[in-house]
Amino acid sequence: VPPVVGISIIVVTSCPGGTWSNWFVALFNGDLPLSVAMTAVSTIIGVFALPLNVMLLVHLVYDADVVGLHMWKAMIFAVCLVVLAISLGLLLSKCLNDREMRNRSMYCGHVIGVVLLGFMLYLSSTQDPLWYKPMIFFAAVCTPCIVGVILVHLFSTTLAPGLSPVEVTTIVIEACYQNAGLAAAVLTTMFEGKDQGTVNGVCFVYAIAQGVAICCYGTLAWKLGQTYANPNDPFWEVLVQNHNEKPPKWRGMTPRENMLFDVEGDYGTGSPNPRRPGTS
Repeated sequence: VPPVVGISIIVVTSCPGGTWSNWFVALFNGDLPLSVAMTAVSTIIGVFALPLNVMLLVHLVYDADVVGLHMWKAMIFAVCLVVLAISLGLLLSKCLNDREMRNRSMYCGHVIGVVLLGFMLYLSSTQDPLWYKPMIFFAAVCTPCIVGVILVHLFSTTLAPGLSPVEVTTIVIEACYQNAGLAAAVLTTMFEGKDQGTVNGVCFVYAIAQGVAICCYGTLAWKLGQTYANPNDPFWEVLVQNHNEKPPKWRGMTPRENMLFDVEGDYGTGSPNPRRPGTS
């Protein structure tokens, strides 16, 4: 692939996650507190690790002069803006201390993310249309998503056998979701002209590919009993109902045990279940 595409893939895969990963975890009934904690830690560490990862990988794959000094300056400037935005967000969250305001801010962030996705498509279609790209372009951009899901699942189950199935599902979604919007902002400042269309096309395709990969994995995890949702429930109920709100004493049970001891109609509602051990 051309250097502009390769560098774009390196940047987008080096970016931290975002709040959309929390939405995916909630959608597929993973461990939402774990997801939020991972997002916070990965964002704080990721914005500082991003330039270091890009510098290392670019020098390993390409010549040293592929990324000029002005590109590095643009990347550092974009990262500084992200750090400033995160700092202001944390400060406002602490000062306001309003749960409803935080939820509204989260929804606004999701809307802005969708708008940014449309902006990526617009830039890529006007400057370097995606429909003229060869298949190697889409294969190169989509492969990291699929390989990432498989490898993270294998590492989570083999290197950390103490993790519960729900935690494994959450970790896979968190680790495999990258903030394509942040990548687009960084890459747009690094490149000029037609290359801006190319880099935004990479970010757009990657965002769609990772969404599809995570949805497929989340659906499979649900059917295998590796989420808090009942594998026998209708799919639409799994998506719209919040199965994270359970009594603490149910948390120690595996999803399959929850399913076996479930009484039709009260699953995930928090009501006592006479057939569950230790309940009255």
